[in-house]
Amino acid sequence: MRYIKYKYLSVLLFLSLGLFTACEPDPALDVPTPTPGEADFTTFVALGNSLTAGYADGALHRRGQIASYPAMLADKIAEAGGASTFKQPLMPEGGGNNGAGSPRLVLAESNGSLLPAPDPSGASALTNVRSEGPFQNLGVPGARSFHLVTPGYAALNPFYGRMASADDATPAGDAAAQNPTFVTLWIGNNDVLGYGTSGGSADNPFGIAGNQITPTDVFAQGINGTIATLKAANPNVQGAIANIPNILDIPFFKTAAYNAFVLSAEQADQLNATFRATAEAQARPQVEAAVRAVVREQVVEAVRAQVRQQVEAAVREQVTAQVTMAVREQVTAQVTAAVRENARQQALDAGASEADADAAADAFVASPEGQATIEGAVNAQMASDEVQALIQQQVNAQMASDAVAQIIEAQLAAQMQSDTVQNIIEQQTNAQMQSPEVQAIIEAQLAAVLASLPTVSEGPNPFLVAVPQSAENPFGVRQATPEDLILLEVLGFVGSAEFQAFPVLPDRLVLDPAEQANIRNAIETFNGIIANAAQENGWALVDMNNFFDRVVTGFVFDGVTYSATFVTGGAFSLDGVHLSDRGYAIAANRFIQDINRHYNAKLAPVNVNQFDGILFP
Repeated sequence: MRYIKYKYLSVLLFLSLGLFTACEPDPALDVPTPTPGEADFTTFVALGNSLTAGYADGALHRRGQIASYPAMLADKIAEAGGASTFKQPLMPEGGGNNGAGSPRLVLAESNGSLLPAPDPSGASALTNVRSEGPFQNLGVPGARSFHLVTPGYAALNPFYGRMASADDATPAGDAAAQNPTFVTLWIGNNDVLGYGTSGGSADNPFGIAGNQITPTDVFAQGINGTIATLKAANPNVQGAIANIPNILDIPFFKTAAYNAFVLSAEQADQLNATFRATAEAQARPQVEAAVRAVVREQVVEAVRAQVRQQVEAAVREQVTAQVTMAVREQVTAQVTAAVRENARQQALDAGASEADADAAADAFVASPEGQATIEGAVNAQMASDEVQALIQQQVNAQMASDAVAQIIEAQLAAQMQSDTVQNIIEQQTNAQMQSPEVQAIIEAQLAAVLASLPTVSEGPNPFLVAVPQSAENPFGVRQATPEDLILLEVLGFVGSAEFQAFPVLPDRLVLDPAEQANIRNAIETFNGIIANAAQENGWALVDMNNFFDRVVTGFVFDGVTYSATFVTGGAFSLDGVHLSDRGYAIAANRFIQDINRHYNAKLAPVNVNQFDGILFP
């Protein structure tokens, strides 16, 4: 069966037809004469993650570093009489490196379509540049909030390892060692991003920090610990701290449509038939197992009731024998006493002395005649209604006692576990499973399961998404909904052999609403921590969250339209996560705007148009 493969070009051309809201440049950026205001720009250092490092197009490369927002900001700080030195740990010339040996992405023509492809110049080596430090751009791709104060992080992250001052150094410590007077800090995206780009998975496939969302207390310790480290070196250090944008609005999550699974009529029919046959083959054993469990439990209860009756009858018989023996002993004692007394009285009546009467009575009791008399009387009393009622009363009392109840339960448990009883249960269960009534139940339940199976039709369809198998969904597949976010990687995955063989998206390529809520809640919490840190330390708060909302809706800057549309929007690079050169220039201007406002400075804006957007071949 052949399925439709996505071509980036057709998708991008469609997306480029969208309309964008036009906004004029913020007048706060229109600064005629650069001055530092109340800011001390004597020594400027930038701390952060890949967004600070200039990471773009899926890799860290020299061109992106040169166009990093801290480098642009450093130029404007120098124009205002601030630090004239801003050194970066530049990568060698070439295609850069994503940390795993792959180069950046570039647009390349393939079979008439423009597709992101690895830079043909190949990956650049992650060369060690420690000897060239210290560096003022301490942006570390992959870093989370707490990594900035984690000793030994150089051994965990090759991007930091190549520029760290020492193996046990920390990025915050390397910044503090330069006694900075002004710091920018943009960290926190990676504290939620890995969870999002893995489809809500908390697995740890890369061995650095895992994909789980950073715990709130750990995040707070990272932010506050970084600032405390800087203040320990310079209590008067000033700064600008940026918050976390809503990552769910970046192209990585917004480009692929949930219903872009396009099929012909023939493909749809064949796929439905394949799904139904596969689902039935998978569901029948599960349905049968579920029904068998119910049937077996019913059989077990029925057999248990029978075995209990047998055990109770056997125990009652034993108890009855014991009670009867005890009662007979009592009756025998009473009858013997009465027979002896009667014989003694007769001797006394005949004129015998007390001693002779006692001896005569004892002799009679011991004689065959006396024993016969006693036995007859005992048997008569034992057969009487009164004694039989007494025996039953005592038997019932013992049967109701905790001691006898425990004996019954112990014997019942032993019997139920015996091979004999287990064989009976298995035989009866098998017999019932083959009955027409149970077979009808199985077929009805199987039909209900198959009725809920997703189906496809000719034309666009929601993607099918793998989910955990269950009794209600033994096939383990659901249809994507408009509320799902389909990851950008799907555009390449649909052309893979894996998808061609079984056209279902792994859960790692989809963010469901619950997973999205986890991300939004974390960002809101983390941004509250960042805002508090800015206020408590007197730093400027750079509201990248609000700014990125403008990027998503689209705006015009210096006559150029920008949006979050993949490739054609101009603001994001080809990995759909990081900014383009122009995107970083716009971000630099946001820093400049909020620094100017907070410190009464007049840093000049960056000329965004002097930087490149997406380069087309």
